[in-house]
Amino acid sequence: MDSQIQFVDSHSLEPNPAVTAGRVIVSSQNLPWEGIYLEKGENEGFTPDDVTVTQHYFAVNTGPALEWEWKDGRTFKTHRYATGDIWVNPAGVPFSHRIQGHNQFLLLTLDPQKSSTSCPTNRC
Repeated sequence: MDSQIQFVDSHSLEPNPAVTAGRVIVSSQNLPWEGIYLEKGENEGFTPDDVTVTQHYFAVNTGPALEWEWKDGRTFKTHRYATGDIWVNPAGVPFSHRIQGHNQFLLLTLDPQKSSTSCPTNRC
């Protein structure tokens, strides 16, 4: 199945259909979880450039360790992404990645509008 996570251009906020998470094996698409979405999947590389997600975005490496690059300003930096490592991107923050080869993931998105209203006053 296709990913339901929508990547958008970080400048125009228009959808960028060329960027997709990959092949989704299982998701929470049919569950009544308002503002919370999960996908488990895999791809043969992930190279988004200057995109963002309108939700808070969490990515867990569920496959073997891999080397990947992420853009810090104008420069790409290399990072080792071990099994179980989590990458977090706040809603609306632009990112660019270079992940080459087969990788497996678990993605979680949280709608900031829903998560901020589900917290009792003065308790968060």
